[in-house]
Amino acid sequence: MYDAIRQLLKDKSSFPVLDFYRLLDQALIMDVTTGIAVNAATHVYGYFKYSATEKEKNTFLKQLEKVEKNNGSLKTLKKILLNLALNYHEPYLLQSYYFVL
Repeated sequence: MYDAIRQLLKDKSSFPVLDFYRLLDQALIMDVTTGIAVNAATHVYGYFKYSATEKEKNTFLKQLEKVEKNNGSLKTLKKILLNLALNYHEPYLLQSYYFVL
């Protein structure tokens, strides 16, 4: 779904709003696999890899490992990332759909 959205948005001269939201709605109802969740969380954490404290980094990595082993909550992992986005004032992330669910 990510690639479909990316392809749709390549043309900067058009504004395919309805198609975009249809794809987004489809993506939001899809099941999230552990691998996809871990990959997304790792990319989001990339915004903080140079600014996060050792404690914040360790908290994130510990929860990420739990999620990878299916012992942890994705909701908790995303809450950690949301707190980082709030603490480090990352408007791009705060305005994204990542924290919606």
